[in-house]
Order: sequence, then C-alpha cells, then structure tokens
Amino acid sequence: MKFAACLLLLSAVGLVLADVTVPNVWCNSAKTFCVQSLFNSTSSAITFAVSSAAKGWVGLGIGSSMSDADVWVGWNPTSGTTLISDRTATGHSMPAVDANTQVLALSNTLASVTPFAANIPTTHSTIIYFARYVTAKQTGQKAINVGSATGYIYAWSNTAPVTPTDSKSSFGIHDDKSTFSYDFTTSSTAAAAGSAATTGAVAQTGAASTNNAKLTLSFILGTMLLFLL
Repeated sequence: MKFAACLLLLSAVGLVLADVTVPNVWCNSAKTFCVQSLFNSTSSAITFAVSSAAKGWVGLGIGSSMSDADVWVGWNPTSGTTLISDRTATGHSMPAVDANTQVLALSNTLASVTPFAANIPTTHSTIIYFARYVTAKQTGQKAINVGSATGYIYAWSNTAPVTPTDSKSSFGIHDDKSTFSYDFTTSSTAAAAGSAATTGAVAQTGAASTNNAKLTLSFILGTMLLFLL
C-alpha cells in the first residue's frame, strides 16, 4: 500500500475509533471463529477484529468459494502483534499474495482496549485486527456491500505458517472452513449513523469521549510506527 493511501486509511480508522459504538459481531455456531466490525460510513473504512480458537492462522475473504475470492490471512507472530496479507484465491491451492495490499494490520495491544475485546471468547488464542476500505481499489479485489449482506469464506488452522515472521509466508491446509453471508456495515460511528435508536448502536459520550480522542491519537501514532518499521 502506498504511503499516502496508508495515511488516508489511518485517518479513516481514527474516525471509527473516535466515536466508538457497539461492534457488529458474527460467530460460527461452534464459536470457534468470530468476526467483529466497526464501519465509518463517512470515510467508507471498516475495521475488523477476527478471532479464533486456532493456534496457527486465520483467514477471512469475500467470495463463495476458494475458486474466486479476495482473502485476508493473518496470525500473531508474538503477543500483541498482527501480521496479515491480502491474497487472491483461485482454487484449492495456496492463495497468491497481492502485489498491492488493500488492508492495514493494526496493533493488537492498542485495539484490545476498544469494545472488540468484550466480545472475544476466552477460548480464542489468535486475534487479528485490520482495516480496509469497503470499495475495491485494484483489479482482483472485491467490494464489501454497504447496507446488505456480503458473501464471505473463512478458514483457520492450528499449524503455524512456515515463516511466522513474514506476512507473505506460505502455510498449510486449513483445519476448518466454511462460508456465510453477513452485513458488517450495520454498526457505524455515531457521527455518521445518526440516532442510536435508528442504528442500534450506543455512542460513548462525556468523559468517555475525551478518553476516546486520546486513544485515537495513540492508536494512529502507534499504528503508523508499526507500518514504518
């Protein structure tokens, strides 16, 4: 991702966290894989928290099967860090790493203080946070529908990637996989969504807003540092 695009996405993520709402949450029936989101309708940026009981890697993607999917695969090389890669799946083989990524990995340590943490099952050991625009920015990538369900695939494995310190590492076959459809854009920031009664979201106000503003600044600076290193 080019530096300018990264800064724009960081700003969008900052807007999401500045007026924190209740995240949108989807989990599979076994609660071994969960996805949470916060969407900012003004910037068209969405922040995801993906967690799983997996001890190796997790993957989430747009599509109905691996034959044609825009996927994001990530893991935790160390506590508090996320490595993620933007990939394209064309069949039952290793998804190819995209030349230009459309996702930005976010620090687990900073993101864990947002409302995402309260919804993560205690049995989940792999937790990744990342941000993405809902629109597709390059050929081969897919858009996330706004206001209606998008088709997703997911997978996870208990086996670590071949090179855990490299986001482009190869990895083994999944231990579990499935598909689902869901609208992750229904939870928005208060500034963009209007009344809580309409959106079902509860915005933090008063003293909490001051804390959120400080959190947003720390979050952006910390994430920029991670990106630049």
